[in-house]
Amino acid sequence: MRATPFALLLAAGALWLPAQAAEKCDPADQTQSGLNICAAQEYRAEDAKLNKTYQEIVERLADDGQGRKLLQASQRAWIAFRDAECAFANNPNKDGSIYPLLMGQCLTALTKTRNEQLGAYLSCEEGDLGCRYRRRSDRPLQDAIGAMRVKWPILRPGRASALP
Repeated sequence: MRATPFALLLAAGALWLPAQAAEKCDPADQTQSGLNICAAQEYRAEDAKLNKTYQEIVERLADDGQGRKLLQASQRAWIAFRDAECAFANNPNKDGSIYPLLMGQCLTALTKTRNEQLGAYLSCEEGDLGCRYRRRSDRPLQDAIGAMRVKWPILRPGRASALP
């Protein structure tokens, strides 16, 4: 079986993390190894936050199979982008001792940005009835209002001027 370039990129990007996983970060250790360990730890922490945010969206989409599939496809595409981007950005240093540090910083930065993107789906403004990702406890109210608007067209947005 022939390895695809994508599979090689994923493998290359993932290789740096296990080597640093067993040790704890010591901010006073400014050796390359110490910096690599801290970068790996910082990435793991940011990745844990992202997984929590992703899981919360999945839970809010419990009744929306299509939405869950789209979220999963989006996340898989983002992971492929993240790994390829960091591998490309750090390719000039791939054989150096600084490579794990640079990969950790790149993965952390992109993961933090993705967490902010997904987090925005969970932050609905008050009164935003179009928000599909609000907490499940808010969903019945949203559905009830939608049903009322179907039954009584005068309650639809923009129809207030039709009131006597």
